[in-house]
Amino acid sequence: MRDRAVMLMREALELLDAAGESDAALHLQWAHDIAARVPVLQPDDEIDLKRFLDEP
Repeated sequence: MRDRAVMLMREALELLDAAGESDAALHLQWAHDIAARVPVLQPDDEIDLKRFLDEP
């Protein structure tokens, strides 16, 4: 059931982004990360921006 909720949150994030609802998307992203058990970034962590780009 949690996996389905995470999938629906991903879909909702895309819709909110397309609608320009950045504030709502930020809050939903936080909820998504908690439900998907995404580890919290630490001060020395580096963000891999390639995974956020649409290009291969």
